[in-house]
Amino acid sequence: MIEGVAQATAAGMNPQLGQKPDQLSPDLSKSMTAETLTAARAGILMAYGVLPSLLNPAATGPVVREAQR
Repeated sequence: MIEGVAQATAAGMNPQLGQKPDQLSPDLSKSMTAETLTAARAGILMAYGVLPSLLNPAATGPVVREAQR
Protein backbone atom coordinates (compact mmCIF):
# COMPACT_ATOMS: atom_id res chain seq x y z
CA MET A 1 0.00 0.00 0.00
CA ILE A 2 1.36 3.42 -0.93
CA GLU A 3 0.75 6.33 1.39
CA GLY A 4 0.20 9.79 0.06
CA VAL A 5 2.55 12.68 0.83
CA ALA A 6 0.03 14.41 3.09
CA GLN A 7 -0.48 11.28 5.20
CA ALA A 8 3.27 10.65 5.48
CA THR A 9 3.94 14.27 6.48
CA ALA A 10 1.14 14.19 9.06
CA ALA A 11 2.63 11.03 10.53
CA GLY A 12 5.96 12.81 11.05
CA MET A 13 7.77 11.13 8.18
CA ASN A 14 9.68 13.00 5.53
CA PRO A 15 8.60 11.48 2.20
CA GLN A 16 11.64 12.90 0.36
CA LEU A 17 14.19 11.50 2.81
CA GLY A 18 16.56 9.00 1.24
CA GLN A 19 15.34 9.57 -2.28
CA LYS A 20 17.62 10.60 -5.10
CA PRO A 21 16.72 11.77 -8.60
CA ASP A 22 16.41 9.05 -11.20
CA GLN A 23 18.73 9.08 -14.17
CA LEU A 24 16.42 8.98 -17.18
CA SER A 25 19.08 8.81 -19.86
CA PRO A 26 21.34 5.76 -20.15
CA ASP A 27 24.92 5.92 -18.93
CA LEU A 28 26.84 5.27 -22.16
CA SER A 29 30.18 4.99 -20.37
CA LYS A 30 29.00 1.70 -18.85
CA SER A 31 27.44 0.30 -22.02
CA MET A 32 30.72 -0.91 -23.61
CA THR A 33 29.93 0.70 -26.96
CA ALA A 34 33.54 0.55 -28.22
CA GLU A 35 33.88 -3.13 -27.38
CA THR A 36 30.50 -3.92 -28.91
CA LEU A 37 31.41 -2.09 -32.12
CA THR A 38 34.75 -3.91 -32.35
CA ALA A 39 33.13 -7.31 -31.84
CA ALA A 40 30.36 -6.57 -34.36
CA ARG A 41 32.86 -5.35 -36.95
CA ALA A 42 35.01 -8.48 -36.48
CA GLY A 43 31.97 -10.71 -36.85
CA ILE A 44 30.87 -9.03 -40.06
CA LEU A 45 34.38 -9.22 -41.51
CA MET A 46 34.61 -12.93 -40.71
CA ALA A 47 31.20 -13.53 -42.33
CA TYR A 48 32.43 -11.99 -45.57
CA GLY A 49 35.84 -13.64 -45.40
CA VAL A 50 37.86 -10.46 -44.85
CA LEU A 51 41.04 -11.04 -42.87
CA PRO A 52 41.09 -9.11 -39.58
CA SER A 53 44.64 -7.90 -40.26
CA LEU A 54 43.29 -5.51 -42.91
CA LEU A 55 41.70 -3.28 -40.28
CA ASN A 56 44.42 -3.65 -37.67
CA PRO A 57 45.98 -0.20 -37.13
CA ALA A 58 49.38 -1.78 -36.42
CA ALA A 59 49.42 -3.73 -39.70
CA THR A 60 52.45 -3.19 -41.89
CA GLY A 61 52.79 -3.26 -45.67
CA PRO A 62 53.52 -6.99 -46.13
CA VAL A 63 50.54 -8.04 -44.03
CA VAL A 64 48.19 -5.73 -45.93
CA ARG A 65 49.52 -6.90 -49.29
CA GLU A 66 49.08 -10.53 -48.29
CA ALA A 67 45.54 -9.87 -47.01
CA GLN A 68 44.62 -8.07 -50.21
CA ARG A 69 46.05 -10.84 -52.36
